[in-house]
Amino acid sequence: MTHRRFCAGVAICAAVFLVQGCGGGGSSRSDSLRSERDALAIWAITGGDLEQVFRTMGYNVAVDRLWQLELYRRTATGRLAEIFGEDFLESDIFVRTISYSTEELETALDTLDPIPRSVIESYTAGINQRVGEVAVDPSLLPGEFTNLGISPLAWSTTEVLELMVHVLRGFDSEAFYTGQIDNAALLQQLTAVFEAEAPSMFEDLRWRNDPQALTVIPGSTFAAAGEEPEIPHPDKFPAMADAAREIRERMARIRGAQESINASVDFGSYSWAVAPSKTQSNRSFLYSGPALGFDAPSPLVEGSIDGGGLSVSGMAVPGIPGFLIGRTDNFAWGLQVGHAHTTDYYIEDEANVEMVRSETILVFGGDSVTLDIYRSERGPIIQPMPYQPVDPIISWRYAHWENELGAISALLELWQAKNVDEFSNALFNIPASFHVTYAGANGDIAYFMTGRDPVRAEGVDPRFPQLGDGTEEWPLPLELKPRPEARSSADGFFAGWNTKASPEAENSVNNIEQQFGPFRRGHVLDAYLSAQPTYSFEQLRDLALFAATTDSFSDGGIPWNFIGGYLINAVNADPTPERLAAIQMLAGWDGHFVAGGPLEWALGEMRADAWVLQDAWLREILKLTFEDEFELLGMSYEDRNLEILFNIILHRIDPMGLRSFYDWFRDRTDRGIPTDANGIFTLALDNALAELGDPPYDVERGVISFVHPIYGEIATSPFSNRSTWAQAVSMGAAGPVRTETLFALGQSGFIEEGEFDPIFDDNFFSQQPEFDNFEHTPVD
Repeated sequence: MTHRRFCAGVAICAAVFLVQGCGGGGSSRSDSLRSERDALAIWAITGGDLEQVFRTMGYNVAVDRLWQLELYRRTATGRLAEIFGEDFLESDIFVRTISYSTEELETALDTLDPIPRSVIESYTAGINQRVGEVAVDPSLLPGEFTNLGISPLAWSTTEVLELMVHVLRGFDSEAFYTGQIDNAALLQQLTAVFEAEAPSMFEDLRWRNDPQALTVIPGSTFAAAGEEPEIPHPDKFPAMADAAREIRERMARIRGAQESINASVDFGSYSWAVAPSKTQSNRSFLYSGPALGFDAPSPLVEGSIDGGGLSVSGMAVPGIPGFLIGRTDNFAWGLQVGHAHTTDYYIEDEANVEMVRSETILVFGGDSVTLDIYRSERGPIIQPMPYQPVDPIISWRYAHWENELGAISALLELWQAKNVDEFSNALFNIPASFHVTYAGANGDIAYFMTGRDPVRAEGVDPRFPQLGDGTEEWPLPLELKPRPEARSSADGFFAGWNTKASPEAENSVNNIEQQFGPFRRGHVLDAYLSAQPTYSFEQLRDLALFAATTDSFSDGGIPWNFIGGYLINAVNADPTPERLAAIQMLAGWDGHFVAGGPLEWALGEMRADAWVLQDAWLREILKLTFEDEFELLGMSYEDRNLEILFNIILHRIDPMGLRSFYDWFRDRTDRGIPTDANGIFTLALDNALAELGDPPYDVERGVISFVHPIYGEIATSPFSNRSTWAQAVSMGAAGPVRTETLFALGQSGFIEEGEFDPIFDDNFFSQQPEFDNFEHTPVD
């Protein structure tokens, strides 16, 4: 199978076995393996055995992204402070605390089956071949190393394994989030201020399951509870406010530090699989757009392998062997962040805590730090950090603990699957929670959610941390909840933009961004795909642009479609010329934030006046509704998840929806404002209009800024809520018959430290023009 385009008349670098990109470098010989690069420096490996293939892959990735590999390795192993100084010490402490010891990693490698172990060893050897070439020829050294005065060091196989673990946890919706701890603190704060009303308020803010929430798997037999559920008494937990604040602020500092050097990879994403009956070609179709952020260089690379028993193409994260999203001769697949309940936090007794090892952290410009790492039988102690015996002591229990160490085995099984059953079996061992879409060569489409979601002790409320006194342990032998999956869809498609999996699936408890209500941005996908009986390849591909040019407080979606009818009724009940003119403006709006219609969606420079008005109106509604309660709590409502607050409004005004137990329209601080929905809605419109003035509002679209941590902003693109990379695939009986991809920036990450300005490789920005224009590139 040919995975990339090779253009006639274009100089293509090719060597046998190992090849540097277009520009020279070392190579070794094997008559069976070739590695070639196309006009955009995207590599294709053909022939050879599995060890040769992955050694070549590791080498190619190192040619393109040696500095990025170094950055990711240091992040995953807790060695950032060694080159960046004390500001990164907290990140290193956190990473080492929740990581495996070197001995545990070595044991995991020793117990791997020979084939997956050889994949990791070969990939590591390929990286190290490039490290050796750079040591011999300093002209090949990326400028970041020169700028910082350091040199790349050889990799160990345990470092590749450690990086895989770190990235997979980063992609998991719950692993690094602490909603249970925040919820315990929130319940205690609500109780202290509002007393008997606290349970009602908490239930509204942290509902468990909303039957009106959009699901990837269509259909629902779930019914909302009519009575307020019982929640734990706040005294069940020690005082949590200080610990929750410390953890929240610590995680914000760690994320901020990692993001400042492009060492934190996001994973949002949208994807849709469409059945042959709904495509004009009568073939299954898949679109996958992973949103990993917009670092410079891109946080991913492209490539293909047609050797070693594999035939697979797609996107890879530097440092992880193989492809996380892509296509084979038998299927195409896509991933989004899932929301399996993979993490519980436990309140521990000091007697259950023990030190497991000590490590030394080197700090550039400062003294080294000795870190003692503690665990309970449930997992690492994450509060206090570094550990000291001060209440509350909190441990992190991760359902994928140690399962991540076998990730390469699951991925190898996935790439070699021949049909949807084999694909499904491979997914059982994927050590993170993903929404997975599938389009098969035989016309199958399917959806799965991965992730280990253990059955909890009876009566345990999953929204709160568990007690470490033995009463709330995961029942043994460990039983996992059935994963949501479907092999066909009555609608003819599966689509999601981090959408809820199935009617029975509850919200993520630790990442409250995965809390699903009537409004969710994935509705734009379902509305688009439900509008007509069949679609062309171009229409299915261009849904990405349609979705990306919607925008709200949840980075996509059209909230007006959910509340607009109520707002119009409120205005009609109490009209003024100004209010009616605002409604008229919104009535003619297409729902997209870009002014000028579809021809302007890719490159248009201004935001639509109707979008500006809608956004200002809705945000004022949230302010008038929630600022009084949160002021009494000593919090800002603006620091909350605004999508949750918007959904509470919808719960409150829709008598057929999930019950709202507390009257949020009350005026708790005597602001002199209306205390009914219509009054709030019209006052909010008046305030928004007064703030905006007369149209046109002249609000610029905004840009995506590609910032390099050393060289600053190096590129911009017109803003939209889009993916970092994408593939659009039409599957025929023998494999992909039409594939197009979209890639931010370019394949190379090589920057030379120039005398005055950095010198960028020719393929650092080579795909940016198409990315700016939202023009997918054909793959032959």
